Amino acid sequence: MKHWMLAALLALASFPPALAEEGPGLKLLRLQGLQFGTLVVEPSGGSVELTPDGLLKPSPGIRGLAGAPALVGRIAIEGAPGRRFRLEFDPARPTLSGAAGAPRIERFILLPGDSVLTLDGTGRAEVRIGAVLDIPAGSYSGAYRAFPDVLVRARFTDRGREEGRSAPLFLPIQGHLRAPMSLTCLRSLFFGDVVSGAEGGALRVQADGTYVWTGASPARFLHRHPVAARFLLRGAAGSGYSLRLPREDILLFGRTDKLHVRDFTTDAPWVGRIPAGGLEFGVGATLALPANTSSGTYQGTFRVEVDYN
Repeated sequence: MKHWMLAALLALASFPPALAEEGPGLKLLRLQGLQFGTLVVEPSGGSVELTPDGLLKPSPGIRGLAGAPALVGRIAIEGAPGRRFRLEFDPARPTLSGAAGAPRIERFILLPGDSVLTLDGTGRAEVRIGAVLDIPAGSYSGAYRAFPDVLVRARFTDRGREEGRSAPLFLPIQGHLRAPMSLTCLRSLFFGDVVSGAEGGALRVQADGTYVWTGASPARFLHRHPVAARFLLRGAAGSGYSLRLPREDILLFGRTDKLHVRDFTTDAPWVGRIPAGGLEFGVGATLALPANTSSGTYQGTFRVEVDYN
């Protein structure tokens, strides 16, 4: 039996603006902290680039959850019109602390530029800050944050030498890591060895393994009786999930005929949280058996989708 798993994310709280003290000629205002959103990370780890225009570029083994967007850092700078300046970060490669593991910022990426910036005619500039985050193998699920916050300063650079530094501004950086989900098929959905009779009917297999036949003539089962499918879902304990089963008919193919399977059901909550140790659940469905169905073995596959939410 084939099965599939999709994965989705949680939005992180934004930060209120904070005004730094005015230094010699330059003033900084934090507009937004830098957030990597929620990242699903394989045990092998990897890296992800958050561009200054808000795009995530993950390496293989990492993906961002839809619905939990990443946010670039944003800083406003005020000073004398036309002056050129440079931003400094301390530390330049901060480590994010969390459950276990040590994700690290490898470099910051600035928009409109990575080196020297210029105040406009009104004496203002806004800088958008992205970064490249390296996530080592074995990092655990949980929230991660640079602690303490990264210190940011600005320095004039337009008179042949660097001069005058602003008062410090503190930029929070955070993200949330999750282990990938895994969905294992423990047992396939089986409708048994059934003799349906001349009139045909429908065989309903419940998610708990019980079954009901509906038809003008009673059905008989030879040797093997119907059983429900069983699946095991694993992921970050306590994380929310949503479950989806096929809405359209699934076809089972025999030598000459095909049969329709519909009305899939499960004994698990459609929306819930993953318990420690994982979630085991059953899946059942209804098999339509028309009159005079040809004898033989009928096989098919159906798709189970599970998303983080």
